[in-house]
Amino acid sequence: MKYICKIITFSAMVWMITGISTCRSIAYKTKTKIHNTIEQKRIASDLKSAIKKGDYSKVKELFNKYDVHKHRSIANTEIRLFQYTCPNIDYVQESILYFAIFCRNKAKENNKNKYLEIIEFLLENEANPNLPRKRVASSASRYIDSYPLTIATRARDVLVVKLLLTHGANINSLDNPEADYAQICGSALHIAMSNGDIPILEILLAHKGLDINQPIRESWLPLQAGIVSYEFRRDTNQVKAVRLLLRDKRTDVNKKESFKEKTSLFLAVECGLIEMVEVLLEHPAIDMEQKNSYGRTPLVEAVHGSYVEIVKLLLNRGANPEGITLTKWGAFLSKLGSAKRKEIQELLAKAKQNQNKTKAFKYIFDPIDVTKEDGICSICHTELVDASAHKHAIALKCKHKFHLDCIAQWVKPSTATCLLCREKIK
Repeated sequence: MKYICKIITFSAMVWMITGISTCRSIAYKTKTKIHNTIEQKRIASDLKSAIKKGDYSKVKELFNKYDVHKHRSIANTEIRLFQYTCPNIDYVQESILYFAIFCRNKAKENNKNKYLEIIEFLLENEANPNLPRKRVASSASRYIDSYPLTIATRARDVLVVKLLLTHGANINSLDNPEADYAQICGSALHIAMSNGDIPILEILLAHKGLDINQPIRESWLPLQAGIVSYEFRRDTNQVKAVRLLLRDKRTDVNKKESFKEKTSLFLAVECGLIEMVEVLLEHPAIDMEQKNSYGRTPLVEAVHGSYVEIVKLLLNRGANPEGITLTKWGAFLSKLGSAKRKEIQELLAKAKQNQNKTKAFKYIFDPIDVTKEDGICSICHTELVDASAHKHAIALKCKHKFHLDCIAQWVKPSTATCLLCREKIK
């Protein structure tokens, strides 16, 4: 019995000592956690203040207070901004890198360099260039607003764009389309196309990881972002931007946006942008017969929009007038006024006559068998080996080879010559 009492007493002492140690451990961890939270808030506050003033030496001093292995976590400190106009948003959370870029954008020209030093310093200390600005709602939901690369692109800041890409920024990151209703969102490429920003566009196009045909979340393609913006700004730089994008072999000129299945050509026609239509028609791979979700081709849309000059352009480049009958469009044409009505009717009638001549011309030649060794068609720059019904290859008497549709579109039967050696076809 005495032995049992000793065991119970010993167990009680062990339990008390263990319990006290556990309590001390919990208290220590809680104290450490509170201390770390307070420390993080103090660091965030001090960094925010120093960055806002553009005080590079103070930012560097704050980093030097800590061991080097902590610099990465400090460089990725996030701060909260409570001044936000949206009623459903409690606050905005962004990295100090994003904040530094924002401050540089707002600074006067003679003060911008000091912010560039801070941005470069943060990136060298492994600040994450892909950490987005987030809007935090009362429901605890978080919405991506925008990225460091996209705000730098929007501000036309070439130096910061280069820095971010050098330090691993994702060139294809998409902003939230609801981030700012007054601006085109999307990727950096969408924004550069919208701005007609040639210097930044050249930087982006030189990047191997660029998705040049990436749609925005609201479906626009980068090429279409340039076209839509031109409708409102009429800036010649936007025409240059579209030309530059079309010169890149990665661009799919016939790709459709997903909402109403419009190609870039259809969109330019719909907006009545004759300059953009001309630029797009210069592309050797342009397809003028692609239809939107309502079954309309660009030519049908041009007639519907009463764009006489665009109708001329499309017909001169071989657009098919067969889908447009005067009976079907008579009610619409009567609303255009006698001059426009008559002109469109004449253009369509003449095009149909020319189309019949072209059809006769096409069957002068028989298709030939080709292999990859035959190379590409000199007109559309795609492989002759394409065996589709509309692109079979033919050989002229001069031995030069083309796609049948290509050569038929680019020469007239009456004065037809080979585009390479100028020998007459007939």
